[in-house]
Amino acid sequence: MRLSLGELHTVSEDDTLWVVFRPAVEALELDPDTQIRKLKTRSWARTGLRPVRLPGDPRTRQVTVVDRKTLTMWLATVNENNVAKAKRDQLIAYQQEATEALDRYWHEGMAVKPRTVEPEPVVQLPAPEPLEPITYPLIDSLVLMRQRFGVHLHIHDFTRTLRAGGVLRQDGRPMAKYGHLFWLKAKTGTYEVFEHAIEPLYRIYESTKLRLEMAAQRQLPLDPPGWPELPLGEAS
Repeated sequence: MRLSLGELHTVSEDDTLWVVFRPAVEALELDPDTQIRKLKTRSWARTGLRPVRLPGDPRTRQVTVVDRKTLTMWLATVNENNVAKAKRDQLIAYQQEATEALDRYWHEGMAVKPRTVEPEPVVQLPAPEPLEPITYPLIDSLVLMRQRFGVHLHIHDFTRTLRAGGVLRQDGRPMAKYGHLFWLKAKTGTYEVFEHAIEPLYRIYESTKLRLEMAAQRQLPLDPPGWPELPLGEAS
């Protein structure tokens, strides 16, 4: 019996092999988010988040991983009627063998694997670079603001407002007071916005823009002194 889940992506940490869970679920044509929610309710499941850079993705992202035992147990409990038809017979054979092994363990005291099963080739990702937080260039941050808050922002107006409000310097570096919202990229020497700072930075932009507009209103010329006022009763 050989159950193929395609190319498994793994992370090795403290002698534990963690498997990136989403591609394994998608290989069976199941919904990854549903399966992750189910695993989080199981006492036997070990899940977590690890920074991983998957092939074809230039960014390192936090992804859900499970240890090898959890993956094995999860496969033994998947409803075969919900998986891809091409994988169904393999999954049924796997679960039948798992059932027999568990029965022998509890009733005979041991379970010996009757034949050698060659695992699927595992792609070991290169050693990750020193861990960095999730950050976004300022232009990408505006895209996320549009998606989250339904606003259309232009980079020139955004940076001009933040400079006028004392958030950014003229060269684009953040003022010390707002440095906690940004991350200095060591390789490029540029500043990016922390993922968790997207909303605070948007709120700062909105409040700064409002303060600037109110200040401009206060500087508008008023009516000259002595300008006749129209009695309210004669207003039309």
